[in-house]
Amino acid sequence: MEKILILEDEAAILDMCQRALSLEGLESEPASSIEQAKDLLNKSGGYSLLISDLKLPDGSGVDFIKIFWEACPEARVIVMTEYPKLLAETKLSKHHLSKVEYLMKPFEMADLLKRVRE
Repeated sequence: MEKILILEDEAAILDMCQRALSLEGLESEPASSIEQAKDLLNKSGGYSLLISDLKLPDGSGVDFIKIFWEACPEARVIVMTEYPKLLAETKLSKHHLSKVEYLMKPFEMADLLKRVRE
């Protein structure tokens, strides 16, 4: 079964994402900070997908994505953001850009689930 890590500091969005994934029968683990996400990453057997915000209180989502790919090099990433995707693209290597999708906030859960299932 595919395991998903969700990194989002807004509690309502984090909860909605986790509930939507659970209703679809998908296993996910929530993190509200980069530090918490790092702990989950270190304890897990790996993830097939990261759903992450870019702007977090304890750092940049882009920086965590790089750490995530060191542990899970084949994983895909869905970036949830209110900011243009160029912000992330300028900081990620071209090699990884094909594994990144963007979801502009606010978004419908159906849009997130569609991207997860692709």
